[in-house]
Amino acid sequence: MGIFHRSGRRSRTVRYTYLGKHRRPLYVGVTNNPARRHREHRASKPWFPQVKKVKTKHYRTRARALHAERRAIARKHPQYNIQHRR
Repeated sequence: MGIFHRSGRRSRTVRYTYLGKHRRPLYVGVTNNPARRHREHRASKPWFPQVKKVKTKHYRTRARALHAERRAIARKHPQYNIQHRR
């Protein structure tokens, strides 16, 4: 999947959401290197073949991205997130 694009400039922190069939949220995460994190998930997560689409949103600070991640997990209940599921 060529989902993430590289650019010459320093990237901001990204909140990403992996979506499955019928756009069901599978996993929400935060990274400062989306391409590397995508490769890590693809190599290590048994649920990764279910991913049909990835949505991303850039944030100026990691703190804002982490706050948005917690809110998204609480609101969307992604199937494979373990943290912040209360």
